[in-house]
Amino acid sequence: MHSHVGNSYLDDKKYWIIFEKAEKLDVPIFLHPTIPNPSMMKAYMDYGYALAGPAWGFGSETALQTMRLIYSGIFDRYSRLKIILGHLGEGMIFWMDRIDFVFTKLGWIKKFPLK
Repeated sequence: MHSHVGNSYLDDKKYWIIFEKAEKLDVPIFLHPTIPNPSMMKAYMDYGYALAGPAWGFGSETALQTMRLIYSGIFDRYSRLKIILGHLGEGMIFWMDRIDFVFTKLGWIKKFPLK
């Protein structure tokens, strides 16, 4: 499945039934890269598909969606859920130290909202 549906992301509770079913069936979900969410396309428009496509946009969009899923608590709710990311994890392997820092040094990210 793609990382977003129109202007909504997969961490929206209306999609959690998909994850619940995948866990019950013990099947993985592959997040397939796609262009960024329409609400984020402005930053890519100067360079079009060259930036929004496979070179950068696909990986950054899929990595963003993965982080949204992690922060949403979906893996706490569905602890046996398996998500597969292509292309060596869409670069997330290189960010693991920074991602872990938020949880191990700063505590849960929701304690530090940007709003």
